[in-house]
Amino acid sequence: MRRPALAALWLLGAGGFLAPVRHPSAPRTPRAQNYAGCRAPRLAPLAAASASLVEKSGLLPKGARHVSEDLVKKSHRFDVSLSEPLGLTLGEAAADDGRGTVVYVKGVDAAGAAHAAGCREGDRVVATSATLGDAMWPKSSIAGVVSAVRSRLQLGNKRVAFRIERSLDNNEIALAEIRSRDVIVETWDVTLPKPLGLTLSDQNGKPAIQEIKKGGSASRADGRIREGDRVVAVESAFGGRMWDVTTVGEVLAAAALPTRPSLTLRLERDVKVGPWSGLLRKNGEPKPRGAEAARDRVRQDVGDALNAYLELRRANLPATATASLVLERCGYLAKTYAQRGASDRSKAKDRLDALVDVLREAELPMSAKFATNAVSAYAAAGAPHRGAALFERCVNGEAGHPVPNQRLLTAGVSSYARLGDANKAFEVVRSSATNVDARLGNALL
Repeated sequence: MRRPALAALWLLGAGGFLAPVRHPSAPRTPRAQNYAGCRAPRLAPLAAASASLVEKSGLLPKGARHVSEDLVKKSHRFDVSLSEPLGLTLGEAAADDGRGTVVYVKGVDAAGAAHAAGCREGDRVVATSATLGDAMWPKSSIAGVVSAVRSRLQLGNKRVAFRIERSLDNNEIALAEIRSRDVIVETWDVTLPKPLGLTLSDQNGKPAIQEIKKGGSASRADGRIREGDRVVAVESAFGGRMWDVTTVGEVLAAAALPTRPSLTLRLERDVKVGPWSGLLRKNGEPKPRGAEAARDRVRQDVGDALNAYLELRRANLPATATASLVLERCGYLAKTYAQRGASDRSKAKDRLDALVDVLREAELPMSAKFATNAVSAYAAAGAPHRGAALFERCVNGEAGHPVPNQRLLTAGVSSYARLGDANKAFEVVRSSATNVDARLGNALL
């Protein structure tokens, strides 16, 4: 088995390389796979694929070309095109299955092309450009990568492509799945005096509103009823209960009862919550900085779900499913901002502040899960005082803030611990009348 090795791939002006330097302690990369060397069949360039979950979720580096994804193995592949200097330090280690070796990114120089292309430590190099043409050749050794890059550039090519395999953590996968939800279903009840002023038709096995007529009560419902809404239940003949309906005839029979001056319908509507399309910076506008940049990023990350929530609330609809989706997204975003903000805590704090502000401005009550994630994220980003302030608003019962449960209480106590305020931590626990479990006990200690 080949010993672990490191090699610097800082391309100099004339195409020279620093010689590979052996290193006895290169770490084994997690979830790496075994890739055949140059004797294996070459990889033909792939045709452009439809948008993947990774692409839709914004996890693909800007300018990179998506190749494939495997959410079971928690990884995805993409191609980046680099010019010199590359600014890469590569490592070589045994594959997880014990057969052959893999090449991984040991370091990325901020002044090189790899950094600008979004490469990062832990990425695995699985293929590079062929000497001629657009084909990709698999690689499993540093020597193979160096040889391929050198020969391509020495023949006058100004760029070389790297096929990168990147692992996805559980938060990224969860966030990808949340962001990929383009449509959710909202359900609510509405009571309409007669005449209703509705024309119904069958759509995919359900009675749906085909037309809203002028003069009927439905036309005065202020957005609570729209063409395309589906009727899933009607009020029973004696009131107080809702009966499921599957045909237009069942709805008409309920509406035709002469003793009923009004009719309650249970409606459902498909709500689009795809990528954010409003409030983003337009081309030509100056790039925002600081807090403004953070708000811009948060709005992109939350997506159109927030727009949909606000629209439903303006129509006095409950928007329960949409609110749940927004809070779920925001909870994962809080954790992601903290994790990725290790190198720039100021940016992480600004994004967390913007996340909390966006929910407050939308008058969307926080869930205990989101508040827990946000308090913990503030602490991880080096701002436990902001996490403690958010936790105190929950303890004080401020509008839009949840009552602390065990997990939120533990997150708040952890923030006080980081601030060195043990008295406050014990005071909160005593006043909460909550049983102290192992996690909360460790936070107090």
